[in-house]
Amino acid sequence: MTSLAPEEALHKEAILNLYNAFRTALINRDGKIAAPLLSGETLHHFGSLRDIANQNRTAIELGPLERLTVLSMQRRLSAALLVGGTDLEIMAALINESLFGAEIADLDLDSVDIVFPEAYGVLKVGHQILSLRLPFLWEKPVNAVSEAWRIHWLGFLPAIRMALKGALSNSGEDVNTALTRLMDWRDNKAESIKKTKTRSLISGENRHGRDSL
Repeated sequence: MTSLAPEEALHKEAILNLYNAFRTALINRDGKIAAPLLSGETLHHFGSLRDIANQNRTAIELGPLERLTVLSMQRRLSAALLVGGTDLEIMAALINESLFGAEIADLDLDSVDIVFPEAYGVLKVGHQILSLRLPFLWEKPVNAVSEAWRIHWLGFLPAIRMALKGALSNSGEDVNTALTRLMDWRDNKAESIKKTKTRSLISGENRHGRDSL
């Protein structure tokens, strides 16, 4: 087995730690932590979709994935945020609302190939290696002093677009109907999570001897 050069080993460890921190933040719906771990180009892309959502257009000229994002922004994000939010704040809100990143919530990072200043993570579910590769970029992140690895989700979008296109095709519904149904499902799931967290908080208070509601 070929041993890694010390610097390469440090880079791979940094990418693994980055991915694990990002995935944990996604699962916890913590956009404040997760959003700054994405590449600047990724943040800018979703910021540009916010601009479309802010114009209150139907986004019919967009592909299904971008249309889904714009319609979800219009439905779930506040008007004030759409008007005045930064790209970073928009992404944080998308993550808080479970509108971003679900594709990797159950996936582990198996290994990393580095072609500096880019890197590609091999994803797996359980012990099964997937053909998906998650891109990373070495760049100067938002509000940071020096360069660091960031998740380049923009480079991952083609795989997501292809998967969504296949799912829409197999649904037997027209695109608008299928996207609306998907948004309704995500809304119901998000509301269920909120109720579960509320019940957990109430239970925690009761265990500490506080009055039940």
